[in-house]
Amino acid sequence: LAWLNTPAHWNNGASTIQAGDTLHLCGTLTNTLTVGGSGTVGNPITIYFEPNAKLSAPTLPNNTAFLDASGQNNLVIDGGSNGVIELTDNGTVVANGGTKTYGNNINGLELYPCNKVLVKNLLIQNMYVRQNISERVQGAGDGSGIVWSGSDLTVSNCIISGAMNGLMVVYGTAATSNLTVT
Repeated sequence: LAWLNTPAHWNNGASTIQAGDTLHLCGTLTNTLTVGGSGTVGNPITIYFEPNAKLSAPTLPNNTAFLDASGQNNLVIDGGSNGVIELTDNGTVVANGGTKTYGNNINGLELYPCNKVLVKNLLIQNMYVRQNISERVQGAGDGSGIVWSGSDLTVSNCIISGAMNGLMVVYGTAATSNLTVT
């Protein structure tokens, strides 16, 4: 992921990720991924989860996303047959009546703002597992599956659970239109 998180490795000539390329995620990845470039109309950049691939960690730093594609366009994020984005120990902490070690505000996907994005076949789970209904809301969302603004987002065949918001649409800072959820 260190190579992928280097901006110079996106849309910068040969041997970099460019429009029309497919990035294959394999195994269990425990760090964040920042998408550093856009595809073009008809040639999106595809991020594909190979079988059993997942982004998984107990938690991440507060106010981050596991996969951040903010500012990028013409993307496909495809969970393949069983792709997962998950946290395993984040939510209501013991001091608030829960069993979790961390109570950070983490998002599964940040697409803020992004245009022409397809998210499909993905399980996003446990961004913030609220275990005590009397626990006060900790932050500006306490973890969302997908945070999006822009135009032309399609979310298809995805399951989002264990999050304050499954899909959080952000209005007011950018034009937001054409959301399709199937």
